[in-house]
This record gives sequence, structure tokens and C-alpha cells, in this order.
Amino acid sequence: MKFAKSFPSLCGILACGATLLLADQARAELLINVDTAGCNTNVAINNAIGQSFRVNAATDLQAIEVWLKPELYYTTSYGLEVYDGEGTGGTRLATSSTTLTLGSQTGGTPSGWYGFSFAGLGLNLQPNHAYTFRLVRLSTYSGAFSMCGNVYANGIQYWLGYYADTPYDMSFRLHGSQALPIESLAWTASGPGTRTSTPDSGAAEAVTFDYYLNGSGVWSPQQWTFSAVAPQSTTFNFDWNYSGFHAWFMVYANATAFADGPNGRTLVNLYTRNYGDGWNVSGTASLPLTAGYPFGIIVDGQNFDSDARLIGNVKITSK
Repeated sequence: MKFAKSFPSLCGILACGATLLLADQARAELLINVDTAGCNTNVAINNAIGQSFRVNAATDLQAIEVWLKPELYYTTSYGLEVYDGEGTGGTRLATSSTTLTLGSQTGGTPSGWYGFSFAGLGLNLQPNHAYTFRLVRLSTYSGAFSMCGNVYANGIQYWLGYYADTPYDMSFRLHGSQALPIESLAWTASGPGTRTSTPDSGAAEAVTFDYYLNGSGVWSPQQWTFSAVAPQSTTFNFDWNYSGFHAWFMVYANATAFADGPNGRTLVNLYTRNYGDGWNVSGTASLPLTAGYPFGIIVDGQNFDSDARLIGNVKITSK
């Protein structure tokens, strides 16, 4: 996943000593930015205001920022909800783990970007699917938001939180972490016998590596390497599943994730086996990737059985 830029806008002046936190800042990045340029920054919230949006890749939602103007005399507070689909008539998927309390303008609280955290809630957004967030007033009074013309092509504003206000969008920023797009990489497979690299056809970013060898060659150590070039420098978090069969006698199977870099090779052992019968095991792992350097999976295998087969597949799914 990509590393984030800093979040200075999440450190605004808040009443009651409240602090906005992004628990997973190291993995979040700014994905959508509907700025205030040319917008009306003094539109009353009137209980609630909403906005639909779409992301371009599978995304773990970390935070949503909204541009807000405090009420002139009174303290105000807000929460943020995310709904499935276009509008707020669908299923409510999550409520922000942080609420926001703003002092008044006369008390010195500035207008600006204020954030609501969804970090750690496991809200996974699917690409090109409509979602809608709703800013809800929790106090007696409310301040103002920034209303723009039709400047954002992938969503619309919802007046009062439920009425489709098609000509308009509100100013907001969305932060999230996106899975490394491993399916589109040019994977290579080397080793004896048959070996393939197959991108998954599902919604998740996943690739399956298969190998098959039959013959007396299995009585000596064999190795398969499945690799691609890292498109960016990042921490690659992934789930893995390894299933296989290396016969019964003097069996050896070992799967290792690797990542090359300017300081050498990083190895992460996934699974080792030295006894017979089939297996199907899963886990999670991380690799430090460096742009332009190879990474992937290495599988070692051997047996000394009359059943001279080494069969297996490793599936990795980007998180």
C-alpha cells in the first residue's frame, strides 16, 4: 500500500480539548479532494448535509474531511455516517469513530477542514460503486459548509442529508488505503515442470501461482520462483493460502515471500512442511517493496517416494 502524505488539516482548533486522530495514517492517502475554490463557504447545514462518491479501486476508508464554518455564537457538534449506494436510503455501513465539537466564531474557532476517522472500522469500499456520507448535527445549533457547483463528476450533494441536489457538490476530502494492484503486474514463473501465474477474476486483487512436476527429478531439491517488479515503494500487506501435495516419503515443502531492494533481499517464511499427505494453510504477511525491484513467492519441494509428484498452488491477496 502507498504511504501517506501528512495530515496538517486534521489538527484544527477544536473545543473541549478534543483531538482528531487517524489511527492508520502511515497507510492512508488523499484519494478524493473537492476543494473550496469558487464555492459558497457560508451555507447553513440545517440539521444534515450529504454527498455521494465513488473510489477507483478497492479502498479501506480511513477518514473523511469536511470544510466547516463554526456557528457565530454557539458551540456545535457533528458526526459522520456512510451509507451504501446513491443517497442515504440504503444500508448505513458505518458511523465515524470520532465526533467533532467546534467552538464558536466569537470564541476564536476558525473555518477550515475538519476530519472524521473511520480507521480500524474495516469499511472496505469497492471500486466504481456509489456510497454516500451524511454529516449529522448533534447539537442544537449548526454552522455552515462549503457548497460548490457541479465540480465532482462521481457524486452529488444531498440537501438536508436526503434530498438529491443534483447541480451541486459539497467540499470534502476522502482518505484511504488501497490494495496494491497485483493483478495487472507482469508476473513471471520459473522452475521445472508446469508453472503458471493466474490473476483472480474476483473483486479482490489476487494472483494464484501453480506448479506441477512428475518424475524422478522430485528426488532432488526443486525450486519455483514467481515474481513481478514492484510498481512503487510501499509496504505490501497480503493474505496468503498455500495448498499442495508432495507425496508421502521424505517430503519437503517450503513457501517463502521475498522482496529485493537496494540493501539486499528480505525473506518472510510462510510455511514449511517435512511430512506426507496434502495440506491447505493460510496466513497474513507483509513485505517492504522498493519501486523497480522484484518481489514474489519462492517454493521449494522434494520427496523420495514412488509417487513422484510435487503439486501445489499459492494464492496471494493484496490488502
